[in-house]
Amino acid sequence: MAAGLLAATTLVAYGNSFAGAFVFDDNPVIRNNPSITSLWPPWAPFLPPPGLAVTGRPILNFSFALSHALSGTETWGYHALNLAVHVLAGLTLFGVLRRTFALMGKSGPTGLAAAIALVWLLHPIQTSTVTYISQRSEAMMALFVLLTLYCFIREWFWLSVLSCLCGVLTKEVAATAPIIVLLYDRTFVSGTFREAVMRHRRFYLGLASSWLLLALVENGLSERGIGAGAGTGWAAYGLAECRVILDYLRLAAWPHPLVLDYGPGLDPGSAVLAPWFPIILVLGGASILALWRAPAAGFAACSFFLILAPTSSVVPIVLQPMAENRVYLPLAAVLTLAAAGLDNVLGGRRRTLVLLGGAAVLCAGATVSRNRNYGSEVGIWRDTVAKRPENARAHCNLGTVLLQAGNRTEAIGEFEKCLGISPYYADAHFNLGLALDQGGRRGEAIGHYEEAVRLKPGASKPRNNLGIDLVREGRLDEAIASFSEAARLDPAAADARQNLGMALLQAGRSPEAANAFSEAVRLRPRSAELRNLLGIGLAQAGRLPEAIAAFGEALRIDPRSAQTHVNLGSALANAGRMDDAAAEFTAALGIDPSSEDARTRLAMALKVLGMQ
Repeated sequence: MAAGLLAATTLVAYGNSFAGAFVFDDNPVIRNNPSITSLWPPWAPFLPPPGLAVTGRPILNFSFALSHALSGTETWGYHALNLAVHVLAGLTLFGVLRRTFALMGKSGPTGLAAAIALVWLLHPIQTSTVTYISQRSEAMMALFVLLTLYCFIREWFWLSVLSCLCGVLTKEVAATAPIIVLLYDRTFVSGTFREAVMRHRRFYLGLASSWLLLALVENGLSERGIGAGAGTGWAAYGLAECRVILDYLRLAAWPHPLVLDYGPGLDPGSAVLAPWFPIILVLGGASILALWRAPAAGFAACSFFLILAPTSSVVPIVLQPMAENRVYLPLAAVLTLAAAGLDNVLGGRRRTLVLLGGAAVLCAGATVSRNRNYGSEVGIWRDTVAKRPENARAHCNLGTVLLQAGNRTEAIGEFEKCLGISPYYADAHFNLGLALDQGGRRGEAIGHYEEAVRLKPGASKPRNNLGIDLVREGRLDEAIASFSEAARLDPAAADARQNLGMALLQAGRSPEAANAFSEAVRLRPRSAELRNLLGIGLAQAGRLPEAIAAFGEALRIDPRSAQTHVNLGSALANAGRMDDAAAEFTAALGIDPSSEDARTRLAMALKVLGMQ
């Protein structure tokens, strides 16, 4: 009954989350991730492309492939699986707490365990993991860590090892699971570390093998802005995270305001302010000391710090030094400590359960309200900039979604606010250039594209867009150079190669244009437009047989293109095949009777045929 209540209440609280949009990291992880679009061949979903948040996390990527199979590009399938994982994690937490309270000799362990799990499931800070789709990584990792612990408690040792291995293939933080289980074993089962290791030696070797597995699959951390090479020192980051950990504790007690994105920057001034480091030092020391004086409380407190250690210690994550989803599992430790303290102070289980029940009701209301913010990309970013007006990235992202929604004027304002905070924000210069381009302000757009190129010389898109505007300005040589560099920087950039080919055609460099179009076709073999352009380039380069073949392939893909029929007819005419040319011009007129070009060319072809 308790488990059914936990599941049903959570489903009600998150009922309005299914309309939530894809936001922020959801776009690269889900919308632009080709490895999740098919479950066949079966190994493909386990091999995400490099440089994404799912890189090195094959089980997580496979879960997104399952969601894609369920609902395609609609969000409800992703929300459904997120919520299922959250409910399973809550039920596993309930099982862990219930059996732990029984080991401690507490009377009526089911009620207290269910009340703690209920508050954990409904706490509004969990929306940053459950409703924000791509943060499924945190929920799945937590589920596997909890299963690792639960299976140990039940003495299902190999299932525990399997859960741990799955955890590290989902998110790296699961590497803390072996240490958490060892602490639990020492505290509630074996009594000492020595005895725990002696009794379960083979089991701990199995858990430790997860570290080797993690080392084998992990890659691309620096590409995600993680590590000392990402631009922030270890010590500075560690000091700043002292304040972040205290913020996490504050949000656990009073979850307001909740913010999607706290921004990428670290404030060096606040990092060395005196209070934060000593406070964390005292709390950490007290947690370790409690392992001997009050072992159960010490285990919970140390678990809180252990789970946060990979992200809130000294390994810099400069793109996102604070993120609410990281409190997902540590919140269980905080709530358990608070509930156990209440139980001791109040001296009556009923009073404790009433207070926890009231907290659960308040949390459910706050969760429903927070889910509404995720209803649209514009809505969640408006909420973010309202709460973090100093966050340049939030202004840039709000401007981007406003531009996509057709609100160009307001988007320009957001990009300008972003650059007012961070003048060296390359993406904001690029996006502002896009917005200005759409408004016909080409000269200003070129300036911002050039600034984006200067600030981010390894980016392909700003060079491609700069080249487009340079062509419009008649600066062909500069445009060709810009497109060429864009293509070199991004081997998969078909657009840059297409634009390069068109610029080369304008410059009369047909052989080079044909080569550029050929590369673009290689990248997009199903594009009729690119094959038509390839035919034009080949025809102008005098390679008529190849041009005729390219136009034929274009018509095989799109037989209703009147212009392609005209182009094929012209190539056939130049090759002396007037009968075939006339047939193509006639076909073009059948598709588009208003085509004067087709009509004129057909008349010329018929005249030639009549003379013969």
